[in-house]
Amino acid sequence: MKQAMSTLSTFSEKDQHYYQYQARQEYLREQRTIQHELEQATKALLQANQREEAAKKRED
Repeated sequence: MKQAMSTLSTFSEKDQHYYQYQARQEYLREQRTIQHELEQATKALLQANQREEAAKKRED
């Protein structure tokens, strides 16, 4: 009985570790996506500002 309980406990711990690992990987993927989108938005904003400044210089 003790051996069976020990085996079940081991499997349960492995499942918990697996799910924790999967949750961590999903979190990291989400963070990379957020970071990438932020970088793209920042780049687009900078380009828009540069175009606006260039248009103002041409007007002057």
